Amino acid sequence: MHVSFSLPMSPSDLPKIAIDLVEDNLSDATLIQISLAANAHCEIVFRHFSHPPAYLEALSQPAIPGLTLVLTDFMMPFMNGLGLLNELRSRFSAEELPVFICTGGYLSDADLAACQRADVSGVITKPIDTDEWVQILHDQFLPSLKGWPIR
Repeated sequence: MHVSFSLPMSPSDLPKIAIDLVEDNLSDATLIQISLAANAHCEIVFRHFSHPPAYLEALSQPAIPGLTLVLTDFMMPFMNGLGLLNELRSRFSAEELPVFICTGGYLSDADLAACQRADVSGVITKPIDTDEWVQILHDQFLPSLKGWPIR
């Protein structure tokens, strides 16, 4: 699913961020998209994937113009967020493709350590604190978006 949201400003005035959202729960995915887009003060283009294998398949296609980051759930069927992170790190460095893991429940110390070893860009607890996420987007990504697209 490809969804684009923006604030009521001229699109040319807004910095752009492209987020690939890998989330098996459609309600969570929709809530994340709406809450971030409504508060980020930038144009956010989301691509939503319900299954990590489908996302990895999509990545085998030509490069996604302007992909800024990946936001993935930790607990999913078929492959968890750590498995997806490891697959992505075999293809992209943390600098090339930041990956954030979201968790709605407890993340064990062992899982957290494994995520850190795999160069996770951050671990976010659900429900996502929109203010925290907007701050992350502005601090870590918007300053670098002058030369859009990123890749």
